[in-house]
Amino acid sequence: MSGSHQKVTLAIDLGARYTGLFLVSHPADRVPTAADAKAMTLVMPQDTTDMTYSMTARRAARHRMRGYKRFKLARRLLALAVEQKIQTAGEKVDPFPVAQLEHFQDLLSGTTDLATQWENISEHFDKVSELKAALETYGDATQFKKAIKQVLDPEAQGFVKSYGDAFNTLSEAVANLIQAKKFGQRSRSEYLKEIRHDIEYDSRLKKLIGVFGGADNLWRLV
Repeated sequence: MSGSHQKVTLAIDLGARYTGLFLVSHPADRVPTAADAKAMTLVMPQDTTDMTYSMTARRAARHRMRGYKRFKLARRLLALAVEQKIQTAGEKVDPFPVAQLEHFQDLLSGTTDLATQWENISEHFDKVSELKAALETYGDATQFKKAIKQVLDPEAQGFVKSYGDAFNTLSEAVANLIQAKKFGQRSRSEYLKEIRHDIEYDSRLKKLIGVFGGADNLWRLV
């Protein structure tokens, strides 16, 4: 190939106010050298408009939307899991006895199945917190079953175990949804801090850490 031909590679890091450029231009018949490379930063001028160059607000909004979408997806998945587990017991789990218990009277309906009620409750985080408080008053499934036995009809006493299973299912769903909510609200700095911790203590990354000359150097790539 003729030496009159040039190869040009341009990399652009587009920012709001600052845009980075890296340019390599060299004859096509040889490999590039450091002398062929140029780097520069284009700076948008200050003006009298209300344009904000700072990424802070936009990044916060982006993280907020991601957190909301993550929480919404978690809620859908948990609704499916609760429905599957509770429906496994079929009609053995009657919502009416549960709704008769003191701590659930203002929270649950005795005429709608528990899976459907959970799906509705999970849409409102304050209701999820109320359900969590109601479940915690019984401590565990054993104590909950004792309370259910007091309100169950004699012919339904053989289904007490199913109510204990439903208690565990709802308790687990509440805990997971609250965790998902907290996870979605954490800042980027917290994410990065946790990633730094995981990098240092993940045995699978030891060789890679060595290649990069330390955990901090590997973490800075994130």
